[in-house]
Amino acid sequence: MADAVLSVMATNGMRTSHHIANTIIEHRHNEAWLRQHIPMTRITPA
Repeated sequence: MADAVLSVMATNGMRTSHHIANTIIEHRHNEAWLRQHIPMTRITPA
């Protein structure tokens, strides 16, 4: 998951920030939120 998050952040030209990381961490168990904000093609099952 962490690699997918970093990849999306880099692809979208976002700066890695404390706020973005915290937002993703807060929503890590919310699959609907993750699907909306992170393309599932970037996420591989563990």
